[in-house]
Parts: sequence; structure tokens; C-alpha cells
Amino acid sequence: MDYLLTAASVCFFCLNGAMTRLFQLKMKGGKKALRLYQAGFCLVASVLNLAFFGINALPGTKTVILSLFFGILFAAASFLGAECYEKGPMSLTSVILNLSLAVPLVYSFIVFGESISTTGIAGLALLCVTFVLSALSASGGQKKINTAWIVMVALAFVANGTTAVLQKADAASGSSDGFFLGFAYFVGALCFLASWAVEKGREKSGKCAADAAAFVLPKGDALAKYLMAAIIITVVSGGGSFVGNMVLGKLSVRMDAAVLYPCVNGGLAVLTSVASAVFFKEKMSLIKIISVAVGAAAIVLLAI
Repeated sequence: MDYLLTAASVCFFCLNGAMTRLFQLKMKGGKKALRLYQAGFCLVASVLNLAFFGINALPGTKTVILSLFFGILFAAASFLGAECYEKGPMSLTSVILNLSLAVPLVYSFIVFGESISTTGIAGLALLCVTFVLSALSASGGQKKINTAWIVMVALAFVANGTTAVLQKADAASGSSDGFFLGFAYFVGALCFLASWAVEKGREKSGKCAADAAAFVLPKGDALAKYLMAAIIITVVSGGGSFVGNMVLGKLSVRMDAAVLYPCVNGGLAVLTSVASAVFFKEKMSLIKIISVAVGAAAIVLLAI
């Protein structure tokens, strides 16, 4: 049953990622529109958490602090990851961000005394190969590494990995209502809105005139259709993130980290590659096909 829930978590995280890609391709609007979309799906996820699970009692100080930092780091990981893809080598960025699963692994080994089997070690090794192959298949026009990129990718690595640690720490404390993720997503939405305000300020100052001129909102009936499409994509994306993180939180205290996080990260890498080929018509190169096969083998070994 836990493995089925893990697969469900991967599918819903993939849905969130697919909606983000769809928004970028179809809705356009530059960074400013993307920040509003990200704030929107966070608000949707926040409302869904509170609607489905409610708040059973006044949360303790520890839960509030964990939730606050989860929201901030969730937004930071998304923002910094995008900046790293834009300003540095995309392939290396992808590998480093995927390997942030090392953070909850080390945390679980130290705090909860969890271990990993021999087949699990082999699976982790294959998973690393999958990430490298996936990055290579997406590489092209690579940019040079500079100090700014090194700092940003390091911060993104820590932020992305730490969110899993905070979620597991909250789940281990026995929290079962909707406050933790509900408040965390709300904080994330505020962070994305703040980023949107900064982008809007830069646009007014003329510092990103090209981005502002790249897209003009449609008018009349076309505007209504645009807004309806944007709302649907945002709601579906928020639902995907809500279910994915809700299931991941439940499983974080029921499955060993050495199995759970590699399966989620590896499964997401594999499923995203397949979804990109099927729904977005991206070409499946030989390297990408091999990476999908190796990733699938890694997940099987981790599950044994």
C-alpha cells in the first residue's frame, strides 16, 4: 500500500510540474505572470489543506516555526532553482537539485537511526546515474559557472532538501491536521507575491523592458478565455502539489528515507521525461530513453 501511495505522490507532483510547464508555454507573460501563477497555486494548496483537514487545535510554537520555514524555503528553492537554470549550466543545476534528497537521508540516518540495504545502495547509485543522464539529455548551450551561480545552487540545494526534513519533523511530532501545510503554502504564496512586486517594480524602472514587451494581455472575449485557462491551470497545479506533499508527509514517518525520497525523486525524473515526450512532444533522445530505463531499474532495487 505504501508503494502505491508513493507512486500516487510522484504522479501528483508530476501534475504540478506539468501545469507549470503548460503555463510557461501557453500562458506566457514572463517572470511576473509566473510569480502570480506560483502564488496562486500555493493559495489553492493552502485552502485545500485547511478544507480537507481543518485545524483541530491551536498549533504549538514548534509547528508554527516549522511551517513558516517550510513555506519560505519552498518558495526559495523554486525561485533559486529557476535562476540557476537561467544563469548557469542547466545540466549541473538539475543534478545538484535532484541530489538534495541527501539532506533528508542524512537527517533520517542520524535522528531516526534508519539504515539502507545493499540493494538500496545499488539503487541509489543507479539513481545518481539517472540524474546525470537526464541532465545530459537536456543540456545544450551551457553557460559558464560563476560565483553567483555557485552560491545560488548551494542555497537551492539546502532549501530543497530542508523542506523534506521540516515536513518529516512535523509528521514525527504527531501533527495530523491541515495547519502545517496550509500555513506553509500561505507563506509561500506571500513570498511569490513579494517576488511579483519586485518584478513589477523592475518593469516600471525599465530594468526588464524586454520582458514587459514580450507579452501583452489579450482583450475582450480572448481575455476571458485567457483568465479562465490560467485559473484552471493554477487550480489543477495547486491540487497536484497539495496531494503530493500531503501523501509525502504521511509516508515520511511510515517508510525509511532511503527508500521514500529516492523513489519520489527518481520516479519524478522518470515520469517527467515520459510526460514531456507524450504531452509536450519533446524528442526522446537515446540518452533520455536510457535514463528512463536506468531510473526504473533504480526504483525497483530501492523497493526490494
